[in-house]
Amino acid sequence: MTLTVTEHLPEFHYWQDLSAFNRLSTAIWVFDIDDHKIWWGNESALKFWEAESLTVLIARDFSSDSNSVRRRLEEIFSNTSQGERVEENWTLYPKGHPKMVIVTFTPILIENGKRAVLIEASPQIREELDHRAKRILEAVRHTPLMISTFGSDGKLLAQNPSAARVYDIKGKPTTTLEERYNDPNIIENILNRQETEKRFCRDIKILTAFGYRWHTLTAEFGLDPVSGEKVIVATEEDITERVKAQEELRRLNLDLEQRVCERTHKLTLARQEAENANKSKGNFLATMSHELRTPLNAIIGFSDMLVHQIYGVINDKQASALKDIHCSAQHLLELINELLDASTIDSGELNLFEGYFLHDHIVEYCEKRPDLHCSK
Repeated sequence: MTLTVTEHLPEFHYWQDLSAFNRLSTAIWVFDIDDHKIWWGNESALKFWEAESLTVLIARDFSSDSNSVRRRLEEIFSNTSQGERVEENWTLYPKGHPKMVIVTFTPILIENGKRAVLIEASPQIREELDHRAKRILEAVRHTPLMISTFGSDGKLLAQNPSAARVYDIKGKPTTTLEERYNDPNIIENILNRQETEKRFCRDIKILTAFGYRWHTLTAEFGLDPVSGEKVIVATEEDITERVKAQEELRRLNLDLEQRVCERTHKLTLARQEAENANKSKGNFLATMSHELRTPLNAIIGFSDMLVHQIYGVINDKQASALKDIHCSAQHLLELINELLDASTIDSGELNLFEGYFLHDHIVEYCEKRPDLHCSK
């Protein structure tokens, strides 16, 4: 739960209120979160920070602290339940020299209601680590990856600050593997993967302090460097934004696919309509051609009979007019035959036959074609 100044946190308005801590050998100091500086420290804190006096310690500049340090202090104050303390491994740098310590944080209030934490620092009692190991430990503390170690029984043994921040849900941190990932068979599943020499890796949707998030969980067995017993090391990466982007891309693809289907359907309908219209045009041309050929054949036949004076004698002027009528009708009949051929081609019913012919007739036809009138 989130603490506010209305809840009854310990309050220290003056340095004198903390004078009892001066008799302790443990380094204790108060860090002002709002102003990001030390507000007070006991005698052991002066030795730890290598400061000549309390005034010098209070004046020390901490503005170079990273955002992860500032964020973690904010989270400790906001998420620690009343009366509880937070213990973590930190590397502090008095005068630029690293010191690995176990620090205990207790949220308090100081003068003017400012937010602060009471910090107790104890040196880590362990074998001296080489430079590479120290740097790796520091990287684990600052990395956004969530790293947790569980015992073979599923109980939480240790976790880095990123994991602690994510799984401290309403002031109640998860303490078992099954509870954290809401899967009673997760240890068995990890063990089965270990037997097949394949690393356990799964994308899961999980409840965190920031609501439901998508994580890529990777887990495998290792050995505890303290007890030597088998442990489960779990590494998590928040992939929520990537999952959202993939879902959005999938939605866009579905929408695009639907639009393509709709457009294809419209094009199919348009093609069918065009084919129907073309078929109707072909039928119209064929019908029209057949209907026009009958009277034209009659005009050509009767004009030819009149020219040959089958029905009686005609004068030269009448013969010339009849010849024009015969030629015009013949030309119109050729045009109608060509329309009929075009409709036959459109319907796919025109049959082609290969053969030899003299091109003189074609040349002669092309030469006469531009003259639409017969010579008198």
